[in-house]
Amino acid sequence: MPGVYDRPWRAVTIAVIGIAVSVLVTGIASGGPQGAVRTVLVTAGAVLPLFAAVVLAPLAASSQGLSSVLGLRPFRVSDLFFGLCAGLVMRAFVEVIAPTGQMPIEWLTSGVLAALVVAVCVSPLAEELLFRGVLQRALADGMRSAGAALATVVSVAVTTMVFAAVHVLAGSAQPATIVSTVIVGVGCGLLAALTRRTSGAMVAHVVYNITGAVLLVM
Repeated sequence: MPGVYDRPWRAVTIAVIGIAVSVLVTGIASGGPQGAVRTVLVTAGAVLPLFAAVVLAPLAASSQGLSSVLGLRPFRVSDLFFGLCAGLVMRAFVEVIAPTGQMPIEWLTSGVLAALVVAVCVSPLAEELLFRGVLQRALADGMRSAGAALATVVSVAVTTMVFAAVHVLAGSAQPATIVSTVIVGVGCGLLAALTRRTSGAMVAHVVYNITGAVLLVM
């Protein structure tokens, strides 16, 4: 089956630049007092480079429409079903290996609540569009000559490693962070590869983050 990117390595380059800028912005803005307004501003600075790469990569490296390149069309009810199942399975695996701790009620400041909303509503969409919609798809297209199976395995593995590295650089190198990002990377990567769409992976990531947020504040 032909790939969606005519110039896949150009798409990979754009994705990597977007990721690097996002990590740099997050690192620069990581210090200072916390608050809802600051959380929103930092998040905007972190996700805007990702969304920019999501738009630029298909335009610069593909002759197909944006939604087709990113795997957003056609959306099917099965995307919702498989995404929900995958999100719950990923959360179950993480809770067995590295259980989510309960946050003391006094820690629930406006900044923390804003961060939770962002983690549920914004970050999963930006991350899935870039990592699975651009980077993983472009890597698989770039390695088509090696065979579909090998291209899929390598693209999922490389994208997962980059996904985990970004979260470690932007957050911490705690074992729980590494475990959770690897599980989400593999789970969403395989779902996107098997369905050839990104919609299910986006649903899975949102479900995973929602359940994590619920467990955190229960």
